[in-house]
Amino acid sequence: MSLAEPVTTTPPTSTTPVISSTSTTTSSPAATSSAAVNNTDPITVVLANCSFGHTYCSKVQRAAETAAAELAQVVNIKVGITQVSISLSLSFYSCILIQSEYSVKLEYFSFCDRSCANDTYGFGVPGSQFALNAKSSGVDRNYIYPQTLARQLVQFIKISTWADYDVRIAINHDVYMNAVDLEAAKSSGWNGTGVPPGGKYWFQGDGDIGDNQVDMVYIILHELIHGIGFISSWAAYFYIPQSPYYKLVEGIFEEEELRLVTPEPTLYIPGEAGQAYITGFESTMIFDKFLNVTYESLNETDFISLQNFTMTLQNFCLQRQDAFVINFLHSFLNEASESRTSAQLFKAMSTPGTVTFNFRPTSTNDSVYMTDAYLNTTYSSNLTLLTGDNLVHPTLNEYTGPSNPPGLAISHLTDDYTNSLDFIMTGIFPTGSTLEELVNEAYKDVSNITYHDFLPNGTMVPKVYRSPIGPGILRVLDAMGFSTVLARTDPDRETIDDDNDSQQSCDWKWLYPKPPQSTSSASLLVPASFFTAPAIYYHFVLLLLVICII
Repeated sequence: MSLAEPVTTTPPTSTTPVISSTSTTTSSPAATSSAAVNNTDPITVVLANCSFGHTYCSKVQRAAETAAAELAQVVNIKVGITQVSISLSLSFYSCILIQSEYSVKLEYFSFCDRSCANDTYGFGVPGSQFALNAKSSGVDRNYIYPQTLARQLVQFIKISTWADYDVRIAINHDVYMNAVDLEAAKSSGWNGTGVPPGGKYWFQGDGDIGDNQVDMVYIILHELIHGIGFISSWAAYFYIPQSPYYKLVEGIFEEEELRLVTPEPTLYIPGEAGQAYITGFESTMIFDKFLNVTYESLNETDFISLQNFTMTLQNFCLQRQDAFVINFLHSFLNEASESRTSAQLFKAMSTPGTVTFNFRPTSTNDSVYMTDAYLNTTYSSNLTLLTGDNLVHPTLNEYTGPSNPPGLAISHLTDDYTNSLDFIMTGIFPTGSTLEELVNEAYKDVSNITYHDFLPNGTMVPKVYRSPIGPGILRVLDAMGFSTVLARTDPDRETIDDDNDSQQSCDWKWLYPKPPQSTSSASLLVPASFFTAPAIYYHFVLLLLVICII
């Protein structure tokens, strides 16, 4: 049991009874990939809230297992061990080490049971997020890390602050049912019970995929990649109707004034029904470290480094009544030069093709990105992210309601990558083709991409890369800090033993009682409305763990 249990924000709890809740551990190869078994800890997939019968829910479970196996093929996910203290008597205790588990929670339900968004397929988010006070070369203390990546960079922790699940995914059953032709289902032999065939989702074993169907493995794999960190903090928080911040300022400011792109505001509401305060802006996700914006203005090309602008925004802080949400936004609009840049960002991101993810230099000379001619040419600089109308009108494929980050809108590749090796992270889910067919089509005209893997006995063997997670997506993950089969790295993991005294300059702790947080010696849990909630303390476990640390 941990000192704190970060809670993922998901849509309100469903009233649908849970008939099926199963978990499966997988590290086996997936059907669509020829990659070898990767040196990855097993991934446990927990299916919850699936109340559509054992037969149908088993198909969802198998699709999730296949998606998890695809990830395990090409990304090295190691979760290490956790130290736990057990008291054997009043005078003797023992510190034991237990193997941690990497787990993904998949909820499958009707979104209309919670908040009716029945045109969207679902979403995937990190189980929690952390600001790491590490000194290793693999950690940038200015950014927030999704739990999956944080666990790669912290090898050993004395006090566990991890959320129960590393990634949380929700898939909407309404989308499946919206596509069902009941008369055709009855004609094909459906007896009127259970889930009718022919819905939007296609599963292995269903026969040929229909022209209007989407492979469920594709959907889950896409959301899984979001959940491990392919997600941005930048969004029009005060402008998008789905954003909770919009509700706080709606009708008070002119629409034009709210056209701002910023990181997530630092929101604090003292008491259960108190006023809302914004003291500044949160640090951004590690994904955002590599984003640049280039746009045309007055016949000139302007450039904004989001990395630099994030640091500038960290210095905009308000206190006391100035931090009341209305006063904060008034001050930001009228007094801060940063607001002009935020408005420029809105205009830029409303234009297609203006935001790029810029690769860092490969960290190893034997990286396949260096040795393979195709990869060296194709992935030498950047990938272009999905901007334009999606900034304020997110694609219907994914749910971006008040429970989920508006930054999902730009956390995709532009549609130009639809027929490329990196198709998996474009904004629209393709219909009429299975994931295996999409992989075969994407790689058919590309020379074999060869990398080397190691068998359990240490033998090095050549392998051909044909994963649905394209080399460009893998290079994004590599830049963030993951080790992959195309750029194997061994992050400088270390135990972090600090007092967590690093704070933002405008932390509300100087003004208001601060909600309880993790006191982990490994990391500082950052409170953020989209991923975490105030921590819960367990005093008995605290006593045991303090003894163990000493």
